[in-house]
Amino acid sequence: MLDKQGNNAPPISDTSSESNVTINGDETDAADRLRQQIKEQELALMELNKTWQQRLDETKSSLDQNVKERNEREERQRTTHYLKNIHEDAVLSGKILYFITPGQHTVGRKSDASKAHIQLTGLSIQQTHSIIVCNEIGVSIQPIDQAKVLVNGIALKNKTSVTLKHNDRILLGMQHLFIFKIPMNILLVPDDDISHEPNWHFAQAEIARASGFRMDDATSVGMQMLYSDITELLPAIREANAIAEELDKSKRFELMIRMESALAMKQNSIQNEDFVYIKVNDFEKHMKWIFTKSRFMNIRLMMQE
Repeated sequence: MLDKQGNNAPPISDTSSESNVTINGDETDAADRLRQQIKEQELALMELNKTWQQRLDETKSSLDQNVKERNEREERQRTTHYLKNIHEDAVLSGKILYFITPGQHTVGRKSDASKAHIQLTGLSIQQTHSIIVCNEIGVSIQPIDQAKVLVNGIALKNKTSVTLKHNDRILLGMQHLFIFKIPMNILLVPDDDISHEPNWHFAQAEIARASGFRMDDATSVGMQMLYSDITELLPAIREANAIAEELDKSKRFELMIRMESALAMKQNSIQNEDFVYIKVNDFEKHMKWIFTKSRFMNIRLMMQE
């Protein structure tokens, strides 16, 4: 092509075509990046699904193991004597089982060096606390060296062996409360009604009666409230005394009732807080204090800490 002067003009480039090529290239790169992102997301999703499946498998395996252990435990309960814990909170009762197989079993304080078959923590549990023997005659328990063992509210004397009966209540130390169970294949009558099984409140009331607090005359609402407080306070006082003994403190807590107000209580004319107190004896300072129930409970919490 000639220009106005008759010279050859340079060729005119097709800029629109080059522009199209450039745009198409950008679109291709964007598509490649998008496909790569999708691929990475798919891989991440597959990995997430794999992890989720693994967790699901682990959960299922754990549930299967729990079911297996529960079935094995229930089978042992049908064939083997055992101790079953009872707690003030009914939800926590029956969570601890100690199976008593034929032979001799020692109960003692839990420690790295302990060889006791049944190891318990807490207050007033001796290194060797008691011995439980299971033979063809039955199951018996015997305290060792003045260890605190109560059966149905009655404290056992040293070296006194007692044969246990079905649903007997056993207190070891100050706080470990159990009921003794005979397996169902030995019982003449099936024991499948848990509503008739002694609970924590029944055991505490039994201990209170054995301590001299009779509840037979709890005919009025006021007297029922009194005995309710007594059954609540007695285990708390036992625990406080055990803590004081453990810390080598020369203190002793005792339940005190103003008997001159008993008639008023029977007539519901006063509240039980007015005449249920806790007496504190400090043998080191030769002093005594009188605490109300609420103040004693607060002090008990501080002692536990």
